[in-house]
Amino acid sequence: MAAPCSLVCDNPTCDCHHALTALDSHAPVQLVTVAERPDITEAQLTAACRRFLQTLGFTGPDMKACAADMAHMAVTVAADHPAGTRIRAHYDDTDESWTFTPDSA
Repeated sequence: MAAPCSLVCDNPTCDCHHALTALDSHAPVQLVTVAERPDITEAQLTAACRRFLQTLGFTGPDMKACAADMAHMAVTVAADHPAGTRIRAHYDDTDESWTFTPDSA
């Protein structure tokens, strides 16, 4: 599972603004494939995002809101595409927003 991290930092050597984040390995992910996962609720995805953020040292009420935002964005983007679609994420530093486009390759 992967989600866009809404806590994009100012460190130019960090990859948080170049890719999605794999919630289990914490590795940057350029492409994800949309999959139907009826076994996982948005609440469970939010909990996975919260655990991911906690391992990075983020705490407090902002972290909980960030985890909820990450999960909701992942669910919303996936809902816009059929299962099997490969999605590429891009973070725009100028307006601090993510765009998600189907990969044409």
